Order: sequence, then structure tokens, then C-alpha cells
Amino acid sequence: FEQVWEPFEEPESVLPGRYDGYSIPLHMLMNRRKMGIILKGVSGILIEGCSAELIELEYHYRASIYDEFELRDFRCHEWTRRVNHIVTYLDKCTVIGRIRKDDITAAKWFDRFTLAQITKFIEIANEAKAYNVLAQLLEYKSSHFDEGSPMDEFTLDLD
Repeated sequence: FEQVWEPFEEPESVLPGRYDGYSIPLHMLMNRRKMGIILKGVSGILIEGCSAELIELEYHYRASIYDEFELRDFRCHEWTRRVNHIVTYLDKCTVIGRIRKDDITAAKWFDRFTLAQITKFIEIANEAKAYNVLAQLLEYKSSHFDEGSPMDEFTLDLD
């Protein structure tokens, strides 16, 4: 039950246009009906308790997982537990887009990801030449995850 561990967002911090300018991969918006996110083809979206305009940024033939969209003019109309869940999910969805734009606000969501995901983000930041976020990612990784190899525990000491 994912909502038990998710953070609570202060409704006042969820400003209109929170996701303007940040891409979200199509696959992260698909099949989220139970969550309260319903895609209407590739041009529309319904979000329970909220509204947004779905803007196509990059489209591949036949709705590929590589398609990128933006939720422009996002607004919450009421604040419920479900809306909080949707907002925290959409925040996670935009982290890669924030990293690619070298937006240091991405750092506030690093604690929601695993070591493998943080390592992937480091790779993405390096490829995008997003050096401000790269520095934050490296600092986060070194302070929150042990640098030792997980296989060190299973090596035999022959001495």
C-alpha cells in the first residue's frame, strides 16, 4: 500500500503550473486509472481533483514508451488524500525531465528513489551535461548509500 509511506505535500506548495516545462514519459501516465489519472488518447488527460493540459513534446509511431509529454497549467481544485498521491507521483515522473534541464529542484525528490535509480540519474545528468544536478546526485549518493561493493560480504578471506 504505497500511500502509507509517501510524503504529504502541503497544498499551498502545489502552485499552478507545477509541471510546466518538464517532460513526462508516456508510459508513466498510461494505465493509471486506479490512481485517478486517465489518458484520453494522446491529446487529453483527466486527473481526479485537478486539471492540466497534455502537450505532446516528442511522438513516435503508435504511442511508444519513448513518447514525451508535458502537463501544462496543472491545477488542483480540491485537496484530498488521492490528490496528494497524484501530486507525489507526478513529482517523481518529472524528476528525469528536471535533471535533463539541470534544474536543482530535482534534489528535493532524491529520497524517493533507490540506489539503482540514483545511479541511472547520474548517467542521465552526465549525458545531458547537467553539472549542477550531477554534483547534487553524487553528493546524495555518497552520503546516503554505502560505496562498498555488495559482493564484498561474500568474498572468502584466505588469510
